Amino acid sequence: MRPSRLVRNLVVFPLLSAAIIVAQAHPPITQESTRSLCSNIVALDGDVKVDCSRLSPEQEKRILDLANRMLERLKKIESEVNTTGLLEPDTRPDDPRIKSLFMTPRLSGGGIVVQFGGNLVIVKGSKCTILRIEKEDLLWVERKNDGLLISAKVFDPEHKIMADIQQNNVTVNPNKTFKRSILKHTLDVVSESDQDVLNVDFVNSHDLIVQGTFPWPGRGTVTADSNALKMSTANVHDFVVSGSITDCFEFRPAFMFTFENGMIMAYQ
Repeated sequence: MRPSRLVRNLVVFPLLSAAIIVAQAHPPITQESTRSLCSNIVALDGDVKVDCSRLSPEQEKRILDLANRMLERLKKIESEVNTTGLLEPDTRPDDPRIKSLFMTPRLSGGGIVVQFGGNLVIVKGSKCTILRIEKEDLLWVERKNDGLLISAKVFDPEHKIMADIQQNNVTVNPNKTFKRSILKHTLDVVSESDQDVLNVDFVNSHDLIVQGTFPWPGRGTVTADSNALKMSTANVHDFVVSGSITDCFEFRPAFMFTFENGMIMAYQ
């Protein structure tokens, strides 16, 4: 007995449907162009090899420049969104003042220099406290086998933590800062009042630049900018130091401030 037409259709239809599905899963794609500057730029999955051998040198340069600008922009956006990061030394050359210092007997055998508030701090030994207010260390560096490590703490006027660095590992409090930029070699933190509170520039493995604002509730504020280190109370600069070269040891901070009988006591 021959199968009916209906039965034959029921058998053939699923097979035909399966064939259509398979064909849709891997549609044939070809690229045929005699005018395209680049070829083989279409792929369903996997790696894509782009052949742009027809580009002129000028076109190649423009495309590469555009790609680099886009990459730098993405890195900047990422640095402003992140609240953590890791600082590493750059490989930039020393500025003339640092270079001349390394030619003196003081550093002729090598060493580490921290530029802080227009002053040079020479790191002696394995650890150096650069700034101490009262009995709390707010900025220090360590010399380890894997290089120079920086640690710092920055508070707001109410002594709430804004930014913290522990051996090059950065953490910024997003609730206490307006914006921040955490890059591979630099750190910039801006307060809610739009004031720079911490700037770190890891020039190279032996040269570090640090600027910042370190308030102390009810006492005053230590400010380190590119020109000088200042300790102020009631908006009056009571102590200013600039252009000094200081040896820093673990047991003796480079700069230490205490408050006794309503007066600022500064030690260097």
